Amino acid sequence: MSRHFRYYFLGLLVACSAFLPQTSYSQSDPEMQLFHGGTFDFMFSMRSTLLAGPGVNGALYGMTAPNEADPFVIFGNPAVLGRLDGNQFIFTISPELEFDIDLDASLQETEETTLESFEVRNSPKYTDGTGRLRRDGTGLGGIAASFTVGDRDTKWFGKFPRLLDRVAVGYHQPFFMNITADWSGLRMRIRTQSEAEESEVTLYASIKMTMDLMLSADTWTIAGARQIGDFWVGAGLSRTDVAINFTGHQKTEGILSLSESESAFNRPGDPWDNEYFNSGIVDVDGTSVGLRLGTTYMPGQRFLIGLDYQMQTQAELSGPIAFEVHTFKPLNLAAGDDDEQFNVSLIQPDRLTETTSKIFEPNPITVDLPSSLSIGFAYFGFMSPNITFKKYFGELQYSIQMFEDGAEFNYSRGYDPDWNASLGLKIGGLKVAIGAIKLVDVNEGYEDKNGELIATIDPIVIPRGSIGFDNSITKNITLSTLMYELPEDSYRISLKFEF
Repeated sequence: MSRHFRYYFLGLLVACSAFLPQTSYSQSDPEMQLFHGGTFDFMFSMRSTLLAGPGVNGALYGMTAPNEADPFVIFGNPAVLGRLDGNQFIFTISPELEFDIDLDASLQETEETTLESFEVRNSPKYTDGTGRLRRDGTGLGGIAASFTVGDRDTKWFGKFPRLLDRVAVGYHQPFFMNITADWSGLRMRIRTQSEAEESEVTLYASIKMTMDLMLSADTWTIAGARQIGDFWVGAGLSRTDVAINFTGHQKTEGILSLSESESAFNRPGDPWDNEYFNSGIVDVDGTSVGLRLGTTYMPGQRFLIGLDYQMQTQAELSGPIAFEVHTFKPLNLAAGDDDEQFNVSLIQPDRLTETTSKIFEPNPITVDLPSSLSIGFAYFGFMSPNITFKKYFGELQYSIQMFEDGAEFNYSRGYDPDWNASLGLKIGGLKVAIGAIKLVDVNEGYEDKNGELIATIDPIVIPRGSIGFDNSITKNITLSTLMYELPEDSYRISLKFEF
């Protein structure tokens, strides 16, 4: 995959410096006769419950051996269904939270660094950048219901023995992300300097870039549990649908002049290819199937021990994937320090704006979801402490194989989690939890803005922290509020009904 396209595919369309040549064949720095950064609008929206699961109690007590349980435990340890009384129904909502950010300073710093390679003739007008960070809201982030089966001695339909004492079904959206970017009005005029006037080259260009990337995952599950002496055992099956939607377009309009000749990009009627744009469309989805097995044991009235194993299959995403990339050889956007980014010697005098196109043949995208083994301990008494430790197996990442002009390239991006530990406490009516997760950033094949392969960083430990509380509305209705669950979420509400 070409470096231009790689930046584009990743959404790095905001790298203005990639479009500004920094080195010339001429005897002195080229002139930047005009620079107008235009306007840039960026929005990053995300909602995640990958670490804590849906609802409120999972973020405070975990789902392996929680001090307080609800039907959402089917997304963790299905054996905990044995701790639910009667029939219960629960759902969770998350209001939208949005913050504005000012991008002017960071964009100006980048543009000033780029303009150092030019002899600037007029005062540049830097990009006017605005941005928004949003915790995406949802009216239904998750829903689950659990039911008591009834007398075990009776039979289903009068024929089949009752193997389960509790059953439950549920849905939640563990991940949603949307990134949009729009850059318009970016204009520049560059002129090389030479002793021979007929060798001077002038390039006027205007660039517009747009991008919209959306990733989502939706999980459905069904589970059951059975009591065997002092133990409860449970099993569940889940289905996770993963979808990736991406549309992006970058187009360069401009005029190139050399001596007394000039030509325009994207001008119809030219006998050579002069289209100068990049575009990409991805609309894929796929399914991962999961198996959950768990058990709980109460050695006394105040202690609970839980153990669960979760296994996930790989999701292969299929659907339309199309990329079209056109490059202008004299403007080598991916040139290194030893190469020329604006090499006018490559310009053909009779075909000034000739561009070349590249052919990409992508294979289906695969998404890996990690499996895990968890153990939890709970004490019912003073401060009701809870300890949960989870060990992961596998990565949370996407992978794509791309053929560029017959050459094979492999790319992966995501995280390789190692372990996740948490300690939950109850202080009066307030519930708090602290913990940490250890992981490694997975990055294969991608390069930074300098064209260097991004190396895998050392493992990092990310702290976690949660605060929440409950309110009993009636005897059978409980409102739970999660103020925050760092590092991934904040302000989540769940409502539980017992009947």
